[in-house]
Amino acid sequence: MTDDSNGRVTMALLGAKLDQVLAELKEIKQCQQGDHDRLGKVESRAEANREALGALREKVEGIDTRDRWWNGANTFAALIAGAIGALFGGGGQP
Repeated sequence: MTDDSNGRVTMALLGAKLDQVLAELKEIKQCQQGDHDRLGKVESRAEANREALGALREKVEGIDTRDRWWNGANTFAALIAGAIGALFGGGGQP
């Protein structure tokens, strides 16, 4: 007859170790799921920021265009005023 008590102890230890490994694996899986969820939120926020940045870029381009137009109009008005002043201003001489 062989003594199986050593084999039962080994199986019990292996079972306990396996339970410990499974518990740790479950914990790792939960952490990974949390990371995955946070990453999804970060990606969503990044996409929203990209869209907002594009809208701001369009507004800035519109403001730049308007600014260039007004600069041109002011320059033209100054030229006209200068020409009128030169023609009709008399130069300040008595």
